[in-house]
Amino acid sequence: MPEPSVRVGVDLDGVLAMLAIKMREIAEGVFEFKGITETDYLMGMSVQQVQKVLRFMINRDMIYDLQRHRETRAPLGDWLRRGHQVVYLTGRGADRFTSMFETSVIHDLWKQTYQWLDKYGYPDAYEDNIVFEADKLKFCRESGIDVLIDDNPALVQPNGSCVQSTSKLLVVLRDQPWNRGVEYPCRIMRDLAEVERFCPALAEEAATK
Repeated sequence: MPEPSVRVGVDLDGVLAMLAIKMREIAEGVFEFKGITETDYLMGMSVQQVQKVLRFMINRDMIYDLQRHRETRAPLGDWLRRGHQVVYLTGRGADRFTSMFETSVIHDLWKQTYQWLDKYGYPDAYEDNIVFEADKLKFCRESGIDVLIDDNPALVQPNGSCVQSTSKLLVVLRDQPWNRGVEYPCRIMRDLAEVERFCPALAEEAATK
């Protein structure tokens, strides 16, 4: 009896797009910020410094020019061919951003996000399937997402915004310097295809179509 199809939420920055590399380059090279580190989710920057770097990037179309992790597109296409669903889920332009930037900057960020996904040929990346949401866990639970692939360690730690072991939502972290200290749960992967190790229903033998 085949497994039902799986809905997978995929984060952009830190999973598909190499935002941190570019932000660090600008923070150190353009603004000469000190204390930048890869082991912190915000790279050791204050919210004001992050805002300054992002504004610089958005105004110069650098979001569109971000590099991508090259092994990310094929697994998504494979899952879709097997009958599963992929939803692109990002905090870009969500509530926390609207308090940081004026509307025109937010719209430019959205535009560059759509264009970036299209440029690299990510499957099913049409506008209605790209969700800008700050509270990803809440969205996943309300929208029937089965698996969330992200890089934010706060999503799996037992304090703060966490995923309880009894939750039906499976969160898998893409390996990044800022999440390597996470101990709960131990779901770290270097390649998107490794998600199948944690979610057997994504494996080929569980295909529904």
